[in-house]
Amino acid sequence: MPLPSIPPSAPFVPTKFNSEYWIDPVNGLDSNVGSTPAKPWKTLTKAFSTVGNGVNLNLAVGTYTESPITSTLQDLNITGMSGASNIVNVSTQLTFNHSSSSVFLTNIYFGTVIFSGDGNLYLDGSTVSNVLSKTGNGYLGMFKSNTKGNLLTGSVNITGSGNVDISASSTGLMSINNSSAKVLYQGCINSNPITLTSGSLYISGSQIYSLDEISNSITTSAGTTVEVSGSQLLTPNGSLSRINIGGLYSLQGVQFDSVSSLITGSSLGITTNFDNINISTINIDGGSINNTSIGITTPAEISATKYLNMSGGSF
Repeated sequence: MPLPSIPPSAPFVPTKFNSEYWIDPVNGLDSNVGSTPAKPWKTLTKAFSTVGNGVNLNLAVGTYTESPITSTLQDLNITGMSGASNIVNVSTQLTFNHSSSSVFLTNIYFGTVIFSGDGNLYLDGSTVSNVLSKTGNGYLGMFKSNTKGNLLTGSVNITGSGNVDISASSTGLMSINNSSAKVLYQGCINSNPITLTSGSLYISGSQIYSLDEISNSITTSAGTTVEVSGSQLLTPNGSLSRINIGGLYSLQGVQFDSVSSLITGSSLGITTNFDNINISTINIDGGSINNTSIGITTPAEISATKYLNMSGGSF
């Protein structure tokens, strides 16, 4: 399955800006200069109301509990100064509404993040425990450049257009509802189902879970496009889950409950779903495989399905 024209899942390295400020909710004072580690500000409110574009904000360990903040700053790096993202805790609701350029969030535990701008927003090694909401038309990228990666334990709501690239992350409930949204989901574990009401969704090498044994792990509406390859669609107890596909679809090397699923949409091409697999390469030239158990049992084996090639053959 060819992947869509979305930027590849590789950590984006932010520009290191000359302007640098420090915030410390425990030892800082908003009357400080903020431009040295020895004289940090106390609040994010002070930082966002003082700095301009092109700055690095360094957040010390502690909990930041403030009124909701909306930022239009561009070229902004916000970095938790600890090695673990759950130590720098920003419970404040942050809204990023920058019209261009990029904002980069690293090693921070957030409560709610709203991305309403047209620029780029990157999360690296950060957690969003409540809601990550994309209402704008910019690019949203979530990558893993450390051992922790992104742990999005809350819900992910995408109602804005543009591209979303989620790689090596764990997410909760995900909903996509914009006809111009393109979501690329690679090497992830989704502990709750995905609902595609409008737009396009591309899943590769991932595990998606339903809420229970009789609900769907993926639900799509008419007019949408979903392409899934080398992935497991599971129930909470580990059995294969149902799906409900109402739009265009492609399923290649996918484990799911094909008997109980409802698929009323149109196929984009070859569809292969398996129960058990212990081989990594299948080449068919004019022949056929019948009454053969071919499936996938582990995430490592899932990726092997990219070598499935068919030329005039059939199952």
